[in-house]
Amino acid sequence: MICKKNVIGKTKQQNIFGNRVGEGIEKIIAAIAFWIPMAISDFSKWKTIGLIVQIILVILGIAYTCYAIYYTCRVVRNPFNKDRLHPHSIVLIKDTFHSNDNRFLLYYDARWN
Repeated sequence: MICKKNVIGKTKQQNIFGNRVGEGIEKIIAAIAFWIPMAISDFSKWKTIGLIVQIILVILGIAYTCYAIYYTCRVVRNPFNKDRLHPHSIVLIKDTFHSNDNRFLLYYDARWN
């Protein structure tokens, strides 16, 4: 029960299983889909401030694209899946199928007693 807070709340390891390469590709596509329209849009209605806003948005979009490429390369080089878990890792599975959702799957491991 001590770990209940970590199970329910968001943890660093919560979303590390599965295909994160797809996540990186989605980030790259989303970033490009943001800054290209910003680059070709007409902000001239706002005069000088429009040009400044356009430049800032394009720079932010390009910066996010660079981050997405870095993220994807890092995931490809260092994939993380269930096979890379430490042999002494604890995995908690919460029962959400019943009205009493405070139940957890218990597994006895001889190394942990």
